[in-house]
Amino acid sequence: MHSYTMLTQNCDGHPLLARMHKPELDSVTKLPLAEQDKRSVVPIEERDWDAWLNGSVQDAEGLIQVPPMELFVAGPVEAQRQTSLL
Repeated sequence: MHSYTMLTQNCDGHPLLARMHKPELDSVTKLPLAEQDKRSVVPIEERDWDAWLNGSVQDAEGLIQVPPMELFVAGPVEAQRQTSLL
């Protein structure tokens, strides 16, 4: 039997990820932006899989963290590479 789980964690305080949600009311909960729970996927590195699957609860909890800002490359796209979504 295969089982898949997507781990997420609140990222309201993350300088980049907190900005990745639509600015209007959430269409499902109708909550204003300040009350929406911003979530981010939490990747578990391959080197940590054994600790995740076989370690203690404390080991697993230590692996659940939003990726640090240093791992992201963020900025405007060069004008010649921009495309319209319409």
